[in-house]
Amino acid sequence: MKIFMGMYNIASLMHDYTAGFQKLGHEVFSVHLGDSPIQSQDVDLCIPHMLAAKQKEGTTNEDLAIYSDSLLKEAWDKALNSDVCMFFWESFLKDASDIRLLKKMGKKIIIRLCGSEVRIPEISKEAHLFYSSPYTEYMENTPAIIEKKLRYLRTAELYADLIIGHSDFSLRPASHTHACLFNSDGYAKETRQNEYPIILHAPSKTATKGTGAWLQVFDILRSSGLKFGTKIVQGLPHSQMPEEYASADIFCDSLIYGGRASLEAMAAGCIPVGRGYAATAESYIKNADEFLNNEAIPPTSQNHKLWLKHSGLLENAINRPGIFVTPENAVQKLAKLIMNFPARLKIAHECYTYATKTMSPENACDKIIAYLNEPEKTEHKMTLIPKVFFNKHFTAEVSSQENKEIYNKYNKMVKYCRWYKKHVTPCHRNGLQF
Repeated sequence: MKIFMGMYNIASLMHDYTAGFQKLGHEVFSVHLGDSPIQSQDVDLCIPHMLAAKQKEGTTNEDLAIYSDSLLKEAWDKALNSDVCMFFWESFLKDASDIRLLKKMGKKIIIRLCGSEVRIPEISKEAHLFYSSPYTEYMENTPAIIEKKLRYLRTAELYADLIIGHSDFSLRPASHTHACLFNSDGYAKETRQNEYPIILHAPSKTATKGTGAWLQVFDILRSSGLKFGTKIVQGLPHSQMPEEYASADIFCDSLIYGGRASLEAMAAGCIPVGRGYAATAESYIKNADEFLNNEAIPPTSQNHKLWLKHSGLLENAINRPGIFVTPENAVQKLAKLIMNFPARLKIAHECYTYATKTMSPENACDKIIAYLNEPEKTEHKMTLIPKVFFNKHFTAEVSSQENKEIYNKYNKMVKYCRWYKKHVTPCHRNGLQF
């Protein structure tokens, strides 16, 4: 099978999915439009790097524009000649209309949601308050940006064969288990802990990773007499991070949003400390009965267990190794970890096994192919998770009339889909229409 990937290698996700699909014998072509050094650059076509090389050669701006167009055409031709098109962050066109075109041409479409491209601050803030989870302030979006984000997600919900990941304004059930993978090639092949640990914090963005809070935690622990070292690194090339993780014993990850970095730390024998996923899993589990009923699956205790297994919630959230903290208990839990050397040895080994074995890219990619081939199979339906916040709980109390009209416009875009009729509860609330 030929698989096309684009357009941004957010959190080096293309690196992981490419490894998984290739190990299964599939042909992958990847295109990256970004140039951030913290993302893995091992893609087939990194357009900004290729343009920069031409610019160094003295190529004129006019010729650079022609060259850029030729690279994008090469990428489009690869997509046209693929069986599966998998998009990260965005598709080729800003209005996402190419997704519909590729679907009509018989391509299987996978949309891997990454984060801010489908994050609307007024919705996300209310969702985090509703679920009592930490939140960092984002600059409010203009109506034009809100419309762009809604158009992308609703287009994905309308045409994609599989959506991986959720947004706080998702309506269609999406996959979580297909998001959980990690290519551990190139990382340390051992676990070790020092009696006096080295603690690493490596924020991509200090605001969203809780850097200020972590610095306060470190100061409190030092003043209490605990012995440990700290390393704060930011903006390093992705290729240098395995060495950084391997030099540390504990990795203080985000206090707000979890991500791939904790898996990188685990693969290097380092214990991640940060925001957990169990609370998020509990919010999904509350809606399990309704979801199973809507899919004509009897909500028996046995089917609950199967859904927890197939959805990935049990393995990837509830039983995920590491130390999970909130800003309120970070001092207490990190202190306990620092002082318990035997426990650190045990936890480091569990984390290493989890990242290098359980998170195998082949496992996740094999499940993706199986889902694409038989989406109506019961065990494949059970890989999906409902996200009901926007439909059932978002109040829109702080939303402008213009924003509400945009929300309703894109709700109508998908209201005749079969999944919508199954999973979205008809209602009117504060000007919102479902």
